[in-house]
Amino acid sequence: MRPPARHLPPERKRDRRGANALEFALVMPVLVLLTFAGMDYAWYFIAQQELQYATREATRAGAQTQLEEDPVAAAYERLGIEMQDGVVLPSLTVEATTDIVAGPAIRVRTHATVPPLLGFVPTPTELSAGSQLIFEQD
Repeated sequence: MRPPARHLPPERKRDRRGANALEFALVMPVLVLLTFAGMDYAWYFIAQQELQYATREATRAGAQTQLEEDPVAAAYERLGIEMQDGVVLPSLTVEATTDIVAGPAIRVRTHATVPPLLGFVPTPTELSAGSQLIFEQD
């Protein structure tokens, strides 16, 4: 068993300090990579949640609009309000339909392209969300 470093002669203590620096130099890049990977994945999940929330709110706004009015326009307007301060702004396509044959419902599907935050780990750049609600009856 080795004696603790405090009981070693001064010339041996310097050798141990060099080992600490080497261990730090070997471990630090791994810790930085894990931290940045966590940030990339958090960015992706935040963007996905934001898109899903905005899609749900747009569908809700469209379902609260009467069929005689324009529920699709109401859904588009609400989606624009929800996404104006968001992460997912770069490109956005929306499909909103009202299907009277299967029942008075509105379906909103959104697709967005989100660039990675740092790019350390591969995360999907294409996000999509969908929601469907039946129109409210008076």
